[in-house]
Amino acid sequence: MLICRTPLRVSLFGGGSDFPNFFAKHTGAVLSFTLNKYIYTSIHPLIESQNILLKYSKNEFVKSCNDIEHPVFRAVISSYKMSGIDIAVSSDIAAGTGLGSSSAFTVSTIHLIREYLNLGYTKKSLAQEACDIELTKLKEPIGIQDQYASAFGGLNLMEFDKSMGVDVIPLNLTNQQIRTFKQNAILIRVGGIRSAGKILEVQSRFMNTSQKEAILIKMAEQAREAANRIHEGAEYLGTTLRQAWEYKKKLSPLVSNQEIDDLYEYLFRLGIYGGKLLGAGGSGYLLVFGSENAIHRIRHDEKLSTLDVGFDTDGSKVIYRSEF
Repeated sequence: MLICRTPLRVSLFGGGSDFPNFFAKHTGAVLSFTLNKYIYTSIHPLIESQNILLKYSKNEFVKSCNDIEHPVFRAVISSYKMSGIDIAVSSDIAAGTGLGSSSAFTVSTIHLIREYLNLGYTKKSLAQEACDIELTKLKEPIGIQDQYASAFGGLNLMEFDKSMGVDVIPLNLTNQQIRTFKQNAILIRVGGIRSAGKILEVQSRFMNTSQKEAILIKMAEQAREAANRIHEGAEYLGTTLRQAWEYKKKLSPLVSNQEIDDLYEYLFRLGIYGGKLLGAGGSGYLLVFGSENAIHRIRHDEKLSTLDVGFDTDGSKVIYRSEF
């Protein structure tokens, strides 16, 4: 058996500038980090069978990869022409909550299968293959930051250039900066489960190209500036996230709603510096920065469901291997 662990991510600044139709004309940039919360995939051979058994939110037992319902499983397993396998998936956090779980799952599945077949890879090749599966083969209306974040792990500035290249620049945090994230930041759950693809499709139709590009250029510049100024601490990060949230809301009417707006105002009354909703919008996790007292009040507020911020630095990783 093999078990692969792949982290979820928090996109701080620049989300949206990682879409190919944007950075084909303008250079995109995203600042993000990976959480110590994970997607887990495992694989082992089926005994005396060439069928395929898949266990995720439902079970599939099929004779051929062409019969697989799950689109990512079907695309990945078909590309490697696999059979006689049992693959299971679990996650620390539900999908559809703005933490990049869909792409983390794709990266983890590719990583797992390449290890199982003893095929070589790099972190970059895992991310590239995940992008090819999701954007080229499955035509998902998404960007490419999540695949690279989950594959590489850590805190990174990612640059997306017009030649379709991706440069992942790691930022090494000091112990004090790590304490700032742990003591002055928190994730707050809001709303239900949503489809990022549907929100992004509406976003693409909401404003004309020049209006959207002008906002995304500002968001990419904000990511680069934040990478240089991240040492300035919680108040800088919070107020800059508040500006990023205002940019993001201009992209689509589905990014926010009354519940999210009311929660945001409530958190300001508790003393936060600022924050933004992660992912495509509509629901998920709200990342906020505030004073230690404000974060303490939020963490112990019975009306709120919270998640502490912790870091992953490994990226996608095989954590267990037994003899087959």
